[in-house]
Amino acid sequence: MRLFTLCGEDALDVQLFANEGLITADARGYPDVSWCEGSQETASVLRAKLGRVRRSYFGRLEDLAKGGTFAKWFPFDMVNLDFTSRPFPRSQPPFNSTWDVVKSVLQEQSRNQTGFELFLTFNADRDPANEEAVHQLVNVVEDNFSSREWAREAFLETADGASPADLSCQEYDKFLLLALPKFLARLAADESMSVSNLGRFAYERRPPFRRAYRIVKFVLSLDPMPDPEARIDAPAQHEIAAESYEELVRHSFGSMGVNVDVELGDDVREQLKEEVDGLIAAARPA
Repeated sequence: MRLFTLCGEDALDVQLFANEGLITADARGYPDVSWCEGSQETASVLRAKLGRVRRSYFGRLEDLAKGGTFAKWFPFDMVNLDFTSRPFPRSQPPFNSTWDVVKSVLQEQSRNQTGFELFLTFNADRDPANEEAVHQLVNVVEDNFSSREWAREAFLETADGASPADLSCQEYDKFLLLALPKFLARLAADESMSVSNLGRFAYERRPPFRRAYRIVKFVLSLDPMPDPEARIDAPAQHEIAAESYEELVRHSFGSMGVNVDVELGDDVREQLKEEVDGLIAAARPA
């Protein structure tokens, strides 16, 4: 399978996918993998660690996505966008460069008529955030309530009675778990892609010498609409998109996703830590 990743210097996703037999690993490297890295130091580590890869880029992903060469990288079977930045940073407009990248990925996958798995990771700290963007996302969620009473009931039950606006202030990570899938489904529908699955996870990340912060992760299965020659204004396409969108909203509002810190006991967390440490040690270049 072809993987595009923002993997960081440990390249854990590459190691995990290789161990599971999802991507190829040989004596020279990982020929199924393409990566992008903005840090020169980390890029040097990745070149030594991953060896020969399909493609690599040193620089900002946003800059790569704007360039004409990015389209030549596609298609992929898995895309891991481990941004770890905030989905709506205060320094950028509501629809910021992060979402431009996501939109570019959807466009190219749709153009190539290729279904794929999308992994998205964000920092779920509320402050600082672009208040206009958060307010718009609240409105997007509440717009569903006017035509779908079941959506209001499901959201309020899952959020323990909190409105979208209240939840965005009180428990921002939970608000993102409920609200972002709807936003992602709309982006996908705009690019003639349907979302057929959804996994959502929240957990605490504890980097060394820095304060801990919350992370939200989404795992989406996306498929292109059939018949690319007749995608525009075709009733069948709209029906497929509407069913996919409705199903995702029901799934999203009907459950909170997995709180990893709660679901995993100390013993399991320690076991996972040992396994990850083993992957990191095995991947270090000699």
